[in-house]
Amino acid sequence: YLANPATPRSPVFCTAYPELRVEWSLDQPLTTPVGLADPAGAVPSLVMATQLLGSQFGTPAVTWGDVHRITLVTHDSTLQTATPITDAPQSGTTDVFGPIRVIDSFPSPDGKLRLGYFGDGWVQLVEFTSSGARSEVLLTYGNASRTGSPHIADQLPRFENKTLRPAWRDRGTVEQNTVKREPF
Repeated sequence: YLANPATPRSPVFCTAYPELRVEWSLDQPLTTPVGLADPAGAVPSLVMATQLLGSQFGTPAVTWGDVHRITLVTHDSTLQTATPITDAPQSGTTDVFGPIRVIDSFPSPDGKLRLGYFGDGWVQLVEFTSSGARSEVLLTYGNASRTGSPHIADQLPRFENKTLRPAWRDRGTVEQNTVKREPF
């Protein structure tokens, strides 16, 4: 649909988007945009996409996470051999589609999967209230590169479940969550 130069383009967003029946409005940011300006023009592309999914996956009803995957790996001490430590559904897509979670991906060699390679590594949300700031965070790919570390993928389940963890903002909380101290 978007590959067709005759497809009308959005005057509000950019040429990467089709023209919408109701374009995004600053006055109604939560309820706009709505629909396609030319829904009939999108039907041939929808049929083609359905056929492509059916031929690649046996059904057009394949779930997003079955195709889009996050695979984290660790390496041996020579850095020559990669060992997968997790293979999980991906939550997010390229930022041209305006997601909360940005993850760019590339096709696997067999064309059956999309493998995430770029995107949200650190996420932090801060809420400022009359009683003080509250913050939640996530380090998607963990905070370790040492082979065998439990912290390479320990936060990935939160990413999969679309949750964050409380930020450790004071000394007591940091010490309570300290696993190991290494003096320098």
